Amino acid sequence: MNVFVGVDGGGTKTEVTLVDRLGAVVSHALGDSSAYKSVGADQATATIVDLIARVMPSPEQVVTRLVASLSDIDTRADIETVQRSLRFALHRRSLSIERVEITNDSVAALVAGTGGVDRGVVCIAGTGSVVLGIDGPGREARAGGWGPPFGDGGGAYWIGFQALATCLHLFDRGRTGAPLLRALLAASGASSLGDLLFGYAGASDEAENAAVYRARVAGLAVAVEACARSGDGESRRVFRRAGRELALLVRHVVRRLRPMRRDLPLVLAGSVWRNEIAEFHRSFRTGIARDLPGVAPLKTDRTPAHGAALLAWRLGVSADSAPTGVVD
Repeated sequence: MNVFVGVDGGGTKTEVTLVDRLGAVVSHALGDSSAYKSVGADQATATIVDLIARVMPSPEQVVTRLVASLSDIDTRADIETVQRSLRFALHRRSLSIERVEITNDSVAALVAGTGGVDRGVVCIAGTGSVVLGIDGPGREARAGGWGPPFGDGGGAYWIGFQALATCLHLFDRGRTGAPLLRALLAASGASSLGDLLFGYAGASDEAENAAVYRARVAGLAVAVEACARSGDGESRRVFRRAGRELALLVRHVVRRLRPMRRDLPLVLAGSVWRNEIAEFHRSFRTGIARDLPGVAPLKTDRTPAHGAALLAWRLGVSADSAPTGVVD
């Protein structure tokens, strides 16, 4: 029986899904982080292989194709590093996979939305943000995904960061009781703006504990949304700008791709898209209208791991390669 495996690996968790020769889900498993730049390539691939072993119908089963879509895969050198480690880990566990492909995790998000078709544009806005566009074999373009604090416009970290910057201006103008500032103090448990900035957000020693502080700043996006829903103008402006930032990334990608047809599907993925701020969604739609006229963005309940498995299934035993989603 031909089976196909998809992996979605990130900084928080890893999910593996196995589908049969008809593309139907047979099994899936969840595990710890497989972000190799955080936990190391050996630990990341050990986690992936353990989950693959858990979804296999039997240890003797041969997997026809594996597509592993992972965070931290940004260059071809990253692909080579993880592929080497993964092949070694598979060999140690005596697991047989005929073809192994490593991609950036944006690939899995795209094909999850399109049902396994690797053509379209995906705009991911979670903690960070990245846009990937694919218009046929070898035609890829990517924007964003550079990570905080300089990139990832429109993501949760960016929203939290911009809200903090707005609070500094509000405070300097004498608006020490502004709703947005009160909301961030309440969400963080900080006693003052200084405590929020230097204690909670780590402005004085961010380099030493960057992951902790960046997660905290990203978490403030929830408080900013709640403040915006209550009608606060400053918070709504932050979300309006976030929509514009994401639209700008989409425009960069579409203009670089120059698709032969204007019917590229647009997939929206990530927690930020679940917000209820009208200005955010309106500014995004307005920003992409010229380059993707009439597009109806797709959202899906299909997991990225399922998408990666469907891509492996669709490619099957062909010589075609999966798109990589890397920047070089």
